[in-house]
Amino acid sequence: VQLTAGGSEFLSFIKENLLQPWSVTQFAKEFDMPVRKFNLMFYEQFGTSAKHWLLLQRLGHAKELLESTSMKVLDVALECGFSNHAHFTGCFRRHFDLSPKECRRGHERAEHSVNVNAH
Repeated sequence: VQLTAGGSEFLSFIKENLLQPWSVTQFAKEFDMPVRKFNLMFYEQFGTSAKHWLLLQRLGHAKELLESTSMKVLDVALECGFSNHAHFTGCFRRHFDLSPKECRRGHERAEHSVNVNAH
């Protein structure tokens, strides 16, 4: 992808492709630049490392899917750019301090209590 790194095309491309199962190295390849340069430019744009930002975005999207769909945890993981269930579950647990299944159960309980109290 021939884009001006740091420009609006850079930001759009990153945001449009953040759920791709790409590593930071793959993103750098898409911009035809060394990983180090990509990471520096990414940090200038987002104020954090590419790896950390991508992880947070993917986990946030996964949490939304777990709370709003009945997708299997593996399917959520793959949809959000994780290569396997174990890696996704470990990252999710470290970030949210609960497993993906616990997140879903907690959301279902909260939704159920709201529905019960509404009647």
